[in-house]
Order: sequence, then structure tokens, then C-alpha cells
Amino acid sequence: MINRYIAALISIAILVSAATPLSAKAEEPLLQEYRIKAAFLYNFAKFIQWPESAFIDPESPVFICILGKDPLMDALQSISAKTVRGRRIVISHSKNLRSVKRCHILFVTKSEKSRAKHTISKFKGSPVLTVSDIDDFVKAGGMIGMVRVENKIRFHINLVSAQDSGLTISSQLLKLAQSVIQ
Repeated sequence: MINRYIAALISIAILVSAATPLSAKAEEPLLQEYRIKAAFLYNFAKFIQWPESAFIDPESPVFICILGKDPLMDALQSISAKTVRGRRIVISHSKNLRSVKRCHILFVTKSEKSRAKHTISKFKGSPVLTVSDIDDFVKAGGMIGMVRVENKIRFHINLVSAQDSGLTISSQLLKLAQSVIQ
């Protein structure tokens, strides 16, 4: 019990540190932003509980899928060797919605803005955590929306959408959100 508590505190510290100000360096601000967003995706996985039916078996990986033009892929390679609750992380990329296969976390890139509502509706009721950095993503029914606030990456949570899909979001993560739609 204490080990879980310590692990949760460490994860929260990592998540909060990922929300530190973006560097003012001119040569790689976007790369740094994508690394921070990749760290968020990894930490979101730690604070989400999926129904057992979302996994084929106890050893099944956590699939993180990227939909659209992919600025995150290089940054996500750093988390592809990690595990969450004993499950390895597998990263995949789909250029269109038809090619999206098994996902636990679906990150919808900004290139999919015009199709975001359609994507959200396709996964409504499925145990897939929908995440994006598209403006007003959570208002449209997405579950977690990353936003830039005072040169930091923050996030909003649509708890109703997550619960409707059978996902449980840790209260620790809810406390860190800029806002929560209940």
C-alpha cells in the first residue's frame, strides 16, 4: 500500500514537472513541447483504469495510437520501452481514422481538427482515452485536452465522457486538471 502511494506521488511529481514552462530556446521549442506532451500521455496511462475487457489478457500492452500528421512520434519513442502496471507500452501511428486499430489511448493531432467531432463520436462508449491538443476538444466530448497556459502545458478533463466509456480517472489526476467537466 505504501509502495503504491509512493509510486503515485512520484508519478504526480513527474507530471507536474512536465508542466513546467517551455524553454525559450529558439532551436527546439516544438520538440520540447512534444516531449512534454509525450510525458503527459505516459503519465495519463498511469492514472487511468480501464475495464478488464479492454485487454485481451493480463500481459496485453497498453496501446497508444496517434491519429493524423504526427509531430509526436519521435518524442513518443522515449516512452515506448516503458511499462504501466506491468504492461508494456506500444506506440502506433494512423494517418486516417479507418486505419486506427486497437487503442487504449488515442491522441488526435491538430491536423485532424476538422474531423475531431467525428473521431470522438466513433469512440464514444469505447474504453479508449481520447486526448488532443485541439482547442475545445473536451467541450466537443473528448476526454483530455492539452492546452498551453502561460507558456506551460496544462490539461482539461471531460469526466462525463470518460465515465461513459467505462474509464476511471484517478482523483489525483483530476486534482491536477485546469478544469473538469462533470
